[in-house]
Amino acid sequence: MFLKKIDSILASIIFISIFFIMVLNIILRNIFSISLDWPIELSRYLLVWLTFMGSIYLFRKDYHIAADSIWVYLKRRLNKKIVLFLDIFKSAVCIFFGSFILFYGYELSNKLKYFSSPSLGISQSYLYMIIPTLGGFIILFSLISIYKKIKAN
Repeated sequence: MFLKKIDSILASIIFISIFFIMVLNIILRNIFSISLDWPIELSRYLLVWLTFMGSIYLFRKDYHIAADSIWVYLKRRLNKKIVLFLDIFKSAVCIFFGSFILFYGYELSNKLKYFSSPSLGISQSYLYMIIPTLGGFIILFSLISIYKKIKAN
């Protein structure tokens, strides 16, 4: 399924882009004595996106911070229906958190659309659009998680 790999694919594309942009900048600076500002700025923006894409990947894999020892203990001691309810509740909290990030991230990004970056001259809104993107992925993966848990029981 494409949705399972979209975060990994985007993160790989971003990482490869950063690599080639920085190699180009090194070649231009060391061989041709040409120093450009935009490769460093673009690499910095892409690194921010890469970091957020990494957090999306970790969320999809359910590797985010959790109190695993307590959760494993509760799974062994409690009824399966209660564990299912707690799983769905956890996902619902994540949906609420993702909605919060989506809404306020969009608001922030929208407020910064008239500010441009120094070297590239592009809107700062593009840099901050990763925040609502993260929120959307959190909502999507939480809904998928709820569906799988209900379907399994």
